[in-house]
Order: sequence, then C-alpha cells, then structure tokens
Amino acid sequence: DLRLRSAVGRATVNPDMFQQFGRAGDYQGNPDLTPESSLGYEIGADLGFATGRGSIGATLFHSKIEDMIAGEGNTSNNLPGTSTRKGFELTADIQLNDTVRLGADYTYLDAKREDGTVISRAPRHEFHLRAEADFAQDRGAVSAELRRVAGNYDAEWFRSYEPDTTELPDFTTVNLAAHYDLTDQLRLSGRVVNLFDKDYS
Repeated sequence: DLRLRSAVGRATVNPDMFQQFGRAGDYQGNPDLTPESSLGYEIGADLGFATGRGSIGATLFHSKIEDMIAGEGNTSNNLPGTSTRKGFELTADIQLNDTVRLGADYTYLDAKREDGTVISRAPRHEFHLRAEADFAQDRGAVSAELRRVAGNYDAEWFRSYEPDTTELPDFTTVNLAAHYDLTDQLRLSGRVVNLFDKDYS
C-alpha cells in the first residue's frame, strides 16, 4: 500500500495594503513594492499499514522565492536575490479503534535569505501531536492538539548592531475542540486555543 507523489508549483504573492501604504504613526508604507514570486517542488511517499487503519508519510520540499517581501525597520522592502525554503515533513496517523484516532506531524525547515541569514518567523522545528475521539454514536467528537515549536527567529529592527535577528524561546501549546450534532441540521461546537495560556508571541 505504497503511493508515490510529486508536485511542482509557481506562485505570486502581492504586497498587502499595510505594506504598501503603512498606517498612522511611525510605520511608512512602500508603494514601490513588487510582487514576490516563488517556484516550489516536492516529492514524497505514503505507506499504509494495519489493513488501512494507519499510514505514514514523508515529503521533501524546496522552494525559491524572488523579491521576497519583508519588514525592515519602519517599512517593508523586497529582499535582494533569491530566498530559499527547504526541508522535510514526516506524518503518521492511526485509527486505534472505532472511536479514537491518533496522529503526529514533524516539519524541519531551513529558510534563509540570499546572504545566508535566517528568515524571521519560519521555525526550524515544528511538531504536532493530536488525538480525536467520537462519542454518542458519532454525533459528537472531542479533540486535543499539542504543538511544539523550536528554532524560531524574529527581527529586532530597533537594534543598531548586528545581528538584527534573535532566536526566540521554544514553546509548547495545547488546543482543545469539541462538537455535538444537536439535530441533523444544527451543530454545537467550541474551541479553546492555548489552553494553559502560554506566552509565546
């Protein structure tokens, strides 16, 4: 039960209103921004096991971004040269029984500018662990997700010395969600994001 896959894609991202025209205060827009363009490709494989109840997958990816838009100081600019994002992703899912399903994902990302400096807010490591359980004869479900992020950087534009980026603290958050079908047409749902109120932003 092995499936191979590949993909190639080209994309364009236009600057938004904030980046082009700024806001009241100290942030100055840049109306001369050009759209950023990217070429990305990936190759991967998925393998089923346990008579279809489980699957594991792996994906290698690489993308090149021209004219990447990034905040710099109190404005935004197109970065010179070619920025790259490359890495791999691992996934796993299994249906333990008729009501409970478990899953996990891990992504490794190496995101850099042309000059080799890291790209802000593109974490090197990101891990997700999730569980979902049905109840009331599949009329309801509850789910939980644990997210772990490490190797994340952000810009400190007010610095007058190098480097202008700082590695942020690693963090772990937990999310909960649930829904219940009151009738065939009406569903009641709820969600708690960042259950333990972790400071990470």
